[in-house]
Amino acid sequence: MAYTQGLCSAIQVNLNEIAGSNAPALSRQKVGMIDGLMSAQNRNGFTAQVVPTNGKYRAVQINYIGQACDSDVVTSCAPNCTPEVEPEPLEKLITEFNCAKYKMGFDEAEMRKLCEADSVWVGQNIMRAMNAINVSVDKALITQINGLVGIPTIQNIPLFTSSGFPNPLAWPQVISQIELAGHTGAPIIVGGSSSELYAKAQSIACCNTVAGMDLASMSGNAFYYFDPQINSIEDPIVFYGWTPGAVQMITWNKYLGEYAKRDSSFEHGTIVDPFTGLVYDLKTSYDDCTEKWYVELALNWNIIDMPAAFCTEDDNGIYKFQDCSTGPVACPAP
Repeated sequence: MAYTQGLCSAIQVNLNEIAGSNAPALSRQKVGMIDGLMSAQNRNGFTAQVVPTNGKYRAVQINYIGQACDSDVVTSCAPNCTPEVEPEPLEKLITEFNCAKYKMGFDEAEMRKLCEADSVWVGQNIMRAMNAINVSVDKALITQINGLVGIPTIQNIPLFTSSGFPNPLAWPQVISQIELAGHTGAPIIVGGSSSELYAKAQSIACCNTVAGMDLASMSGNAFYYFDPQINSIEDPIVFYGWTPGAVQMITWNKYLGEYAKRDSSFEHGTIVDPFTGLVYDLKTSYDDCTEKWYVELALNWNIIDMPAAFCTEDDNGIYKFQDCSTGPVACPAP
């Protein structure tokens, strides 16, 4: 419950000082889908992430050309004046962005009761807001990426043997399925609790097991991220995989360039989440009549996927797997 007295004495401590990183205000929920999309491996060479640079609304246009397929190869070298293939440039256009917003109000009269500085209190709440936005967006990303899965729509992989031990062939089978389609590079895997248990047992649960991303312990043949939101959005047995760059998260910031403003009573700018690297729009204002500060965080985002430009039908480098085994050994019934 809210407290009503301002007691700046030695016995008043913040919950953060008691619980440390496990304090509710500082605790970050895992958002594996965002972590995977924002990872250095997935963003390598990606330039549309900086759209726009001056606060203007812009569309993101992706130009591409499809893969050359062996079915178009002619086995006869006889003269032929009619070409079998006429390459043409293709494009994909992104013009709309989703928005996730979190707005807070801070009463100066209430903040006077705090022993800590007002800026510290506001800063802690901004971190809380970032976590809330991230989880909300992460859930939406799972739904969107599920709709982008190519053909086949789902593949069954037994993560555990009939005796309940981790199946040593499961991970190579996942990697092999992606490579068989002609994709290269260590894939990015994001899964729910079933794959997380398997990954921990096989010592490949590397990439977001601690706060932020532990890049030093990533496995060499794939990058695995745990996302507990999959348990409720899809199913605990589901996990996704994509070749690096097959799907990207793009953001648009409103308060950049000439649209970034600040004076004594308001500010329009941006702020970076140190955990995910996402850049949020930050809007603050002061109401002199009510003596309240208002702080608003907003994230304008969308995703772009690789067009189905490979020879394999509807293959865009995004795959959905599910654990088809009975899982680990369960405790005997009492």
